[in-house]
Amino acid sequence: MADANRTSLRYIQEVTNGVTPANPAFQAIGFTSSSMTLNVDTEADDTIVPDRQVLDVPVLGFEVSGDVSARLRFSALDDFFQASLGGTWANTPRLTYTATSATAITVASGGAAFLAGHLIRLTGSPLNNGAVRRVVSSTATAITTTSLTVESAVSGQVRVVGIEGASADIAALASPPRLTTIALNFVNLGFVAGQWIKIAEGANGFATLANNTWVRIASVSATTLTLDSTPTGWTADAGTGRTIRILTGDYVRNGIVRRSFSVEREVVRADEVSTYRVFRGVEFDLSFDLAARSNVQVAFEAMGLNAANYSTTRTTGATTLAAVEGEIYNASSNIGQIRINNADFLTAITSLSIEMTNNMRGREAIANTGYASLGQGRFELTGTLEAYFGDASLVNAIQNNTPLSISAPMLANDKASGYHLDIPRVKFTEGGDEVSGVDSDIIPSLGFQGLKHPTLGYTFQLSRYSYLE
Repeated sequence: MADANRTSLRYIQEVTNGVTPANPAFQAIGFTSSSMTLNVDTEADDTIVPDRQVLDVPVLGFEVSGDVSARLRFSALDDFFQASLGGTWANTPRLTYTATSATAITVASGGAAFLAGHLIRLTGSPLNNGAVRRVVSSTATAITTTSLTVESAVSGQVRVVGIEGASADIAALASPPRLTTIALNFVNLGFVAGQWIKIAEGANGFATLANNTWVRIASVSATTLTLDSTPTGWTADAGTGRTIRILTGDYVRNGIVRRSFSVEREVVRADEVSTYRVFRGVEFDLSFDLAARSNVQVAFEAMGLNAANYSTTRTTGATTLAAVEGEIYNASSNIGQIRINNADFLTAITSLSIEMTNNMRGREAIANTGYASLGQGRFELTGTLEAYFGDASLVNAIQNNTPLSISAPMLANDKASGYHLDIPRVKFTEGGDEVSGVDSDIIPSLGFQGLKHPTLGYTFQLSRYSYLE
């Protein structure tokens, strides 16, 4: 006998598709359920025999399929997000540092990527952990800043979390919405079209409080970030007397990069003996489910090449990396706003589901009991949005075939880190304003199709922020 509570799930990315790397360091993940299994394709022997009995039932092949469902925790599922989207995380510069003086951070190499104006955060060392500073200058081995605690022989990480302008250097303009700078260079500092950025609050934000939130960049020049998604109340602000901070993160967009995994399942039996099975050549689709008064649900639909038999002997040299734990995100307190058509949507939304599929198919071949390989079709995004009938704009968008956008930040309770979902172009495909009966709300359920944005070039983008303020 075995209990589901004694089950573990782990993964490692494969170098060669369908081959588990030698001495694998499997990464454990927290999950809520997994239907991933090896399905057997059989066909009974149809030989005619006088006593009317079946002589054999051979196995013709195998198929790995099913899903892995999990709660959203910061950084716990990022490898699967990247693989499901076929993209690659575009990360802000980050390095390991080995020492600090009062004004400089020592790195082995690569320090020149940290430019004057970059906002950096130090983590992992005893005395400077969590310090946020502005870069003054840099060389390959030293990043110059201010007001650090002296440390030697340490191993910490320094990463770019945004930029900080000098007093009154960064300003907001209203028509068209944009951010401008005099002394900095937005191109060199790494800003790109489609990127979601957060303007800091408090002393490092604008005096106009409505401006200190999420905006999306439509285009970039050396001195101007033109914006295509801004909050209600956005207006001009010269930034007088303010050292404005623009906070940035990493992002991944749908693309064409293929990645596969070996996934290990461990089941501890009632007699405390562990049994192991490894699914190989596994690739994933991705879905998000956000619903009122519910935890955010993430699911990865799996398809793989083959799997090993269950065994009490683990893969040779296998080790385990601990699962990421911590706060799970919910749709009540971790989602503060949803924008529809690049504007704050004021009507209450009851649920939002997003399904992304790579339209995978198994390729059968002689001399293969599993699939010889997996084919991949189009990246397709569909979903359903349910909202109270506060106005007719969404329902009318179906009839008028109007393209809209959907975006939402999903942040930790302290608002200091999190993710941002972005679907820049959708068209609603079905739904309406049905009246279900007496004493009920009208809540249209609207299906939508994600589309490639004509200028940004992607259908879906997920952004990740390790520091916000």
